[in-house]
Amino acid sequence: MLFLFKKFIDETLFHLSYSTFCKLRPFWVVSQEVEHRDTCLCIVCENAKLMCSSLRRLKIISDQNLTQLVENELCCEQPTEDCRFRKCEYCRHKYITVAEFGNDPTAEKSHYYSWMRKKEVGTDDVTRTKTRKEKINCEPRDMILQFLNDVLPSYMVHKAVDYHQKNFIKDLKKSLTVNDLLLHIDFAENFNCKYSSEIQCIHFCGNRDSVTLHTGVKYHGQAVQSFCTITKDLNHDPVGIWHHLKPILEEYAHCEEPIKSLYFLSDSPNTQYRCKYMFYIYKNKIIPIFEHLERSTWNFSQSAHGKSAADGVGASLKRTCNDHIAHGNDVSNFDEFYACVREKIHGIQIIPIESTEDPQLRREVKENSPEVKDRVYLFFGKFLDHTLPKLYIFFVFYRFNESPPNYMDTIRPTFLILQYALLFRLLRSMLAFSS
Repeated sequence: MLFLFKKFIDETLFHLSYSTFCKLRPFWVVSQEVEHRDTCLCIVCENAKLMCSSLRRLKIISDQNLTQLVENELCCEQPTEDCRFRKCEYCRHKYITVAEFGNDPTAEKSHYYSWMRKKEVGTDDVTRTKTRKEKINCEPRDMILQFLNDVLPSYMVHKAVDYHQKNFIKDLKKSLTVNDLLLHIDFAENFNCKYSSEIQCIHFCGNRDSVTLHTGVKYHGQAVQSFCTITKDLNHDPVGIWHHLKPILEEYAHCEEPIKSLYFLSDSPNTQYRCKYMFYIYKNKIIPIFEHLERSTWNFSQSAHGKSAADGVGASLKRTCNDHIAHGNDVSNFDEFYACVREKIHGIQIIPIESTEDPQLRREVKENSPEVKDRVYLFFGKFLDHTLPKLYIFFVFYRFNESPPNYMDTIRPTFLILQYALLFRLLRSMLAFSS
């Protein structure tokens, strides 16, 4: 309703309050349901927006829409990447206009909300980390200083990295040839099987089966194909990921035009894709599938900004099964789920996985994976050996909530990969020439 109200004010000559606008709502305009609220939002963006909204409520800044505030007051008329990184010669010295304000800490409106992680001790005396939305009371002066010095700079770098990554991936997709393969992958939320009508113990006692969905989109040249691998096992670890990727990768192992460049794009959970165990599987399991491979990169999306076409694939499968259940049918287990989606969905490649349990591989991965420290930012060359003389594998680690080392501009990870690749090849050529 708030967005409709803003659009109504901008496009008409009427002037009325938001409350009046809501009272005059026609009966056919329904209210939003709680299931349709925004979820999976980014904590960096949300904290910045919450503080911006509080400052606007105090009439300290001119706009409560943080995106418009940044573009109107801190960037050029046509914002570029340098504008967002605060490196533009024309706008890097701009600042946000702040109105005069009182500094009464006892005022009712002198507060803001923020998502915060806190350690709490439970009834079992175990300390757990909980994320809560906390109300923080402070003086307006402290709020605006924290916003300008801490929150806003972190937000702008965070959004700039996201903007840079999306533009790079967009250009990469346009430039793919028949020798290139890009896999955009993500785990969807597990599907909870349901009956068309259920007794009480099924509804409340957790007796449902679940199905794991590993969704993605394949970009082979300019051909695009959605896919989803499904299994009854609930493993989301690197060993499970390997079993989900294996049938997809084997399709392209013996193409007429061999795959020479392999790209992966995923989000960056450190228990799934972005961990040392996944890198071991990457080098020892994924790479050997392609005999003519020359280049391979794994691109991690910005934290909490990994929503993509892969999420639409999982939503399509779940929506189809839920509609099937709503019409009086049961989807109570893995076999019924697979039969339902195979019959009703034809545009998505659906591959059942018998099992992702592999104790031998899991033991091999844990014993042979290289040790990587928690604060490593760039990690490359660790997996280079004489069996892969023409292949260069690079990984970028960057924790966006920590300060990067001075010697490396880690906010541009894609450029760093290319720079280090060229440097490594140059050094290798010099060593070969000297020998």
